[in-house]
Amino acid sequence: MTDISIIDSTFDISVTSSYYLSIQAHLNGLSFCILDPVTNKYIVFEDIVFEKPDHHQAQLEELLITKHFFKHQYKKTQFLYHTGNYTLIPSPLFTESKAGSIMEFNGCKIPEGSRLINNRINMCDSVNVFAMPEFLYHTLKNQFPDIRFFHHCTPIIESALIRKKSNADYQFLIHIQSNNIEIVSTEKHNLKLCNTFGYNNEKDLIYMILFAFEQLGLPPDNTYIEVSGSLSAGDLRYSIIRKYLKNA
Repeated sequence: MTDISIIDSTFDISVTSSYYLSIQAHLNGLSFCILDPVTNKYIVFEDIVFEKPDHHQAQLEELLITKHFFKHQYKKTQFLYHTGNYTLIPSPLFTESKAGSIMEFNGCKIPEGSRLINNRINMCDSVNVFAMPEFLYHTLKNQFPDIRFFHHCTPIIESALIRKKSNADYQFLIHIQSNNIEIVSTEKHNLKLCNTFGYNNEKDLIYMILFAFEQLGLPPDNTYIEVSGSLSAGDLRYSIIRKYLKNA
């Protein structure tokens, strides 16, 4: 897969302290973008795919330390970590000391050498708790002391709860990655489901999607369906989804 690099002519490396930097990392690579809040325009975007996913830790650490964009300070910096090791905990039940136990009770494995991070999602009165590697946390903290950490599902959930793109009462959002999908479903402004499913092929993918859709009892004519993620034009996965969910 080819790396993507787009740099707008207005980008000025000498004034990064006025820009916002957003970084996203996962097992297969890293991407980042830079926003100019004055013009409200993204002026840099890069997507880097690791050549050796099995050695992602070393590659990720090297990029964060050596990439010239990351050697400067920014007005705001946030980091989005993509991992299936997360769980939503109702706010009244959440305490940091018990977060790990609740994650394990919910079937989430906490890898050795991990740090638990939490994102509070006020609109559904829940806390999203996730595990990320300690080395990654400290590397980013050393580079950007005021950095904020987010799980990749947190903005998907918040966006789903805030927006209303159609007159439908229900939303069914499918976010596709290379070997897993996130499904987020809402009824009006209430969260009904947020879960991650692994898949090996297109048959697995459509089975998980249709199973979730059926179990939620969603009315096809009153459900807004959106597909996003790592998809290209004419992707077979999207074609299969469209075959069974006509409104996607």
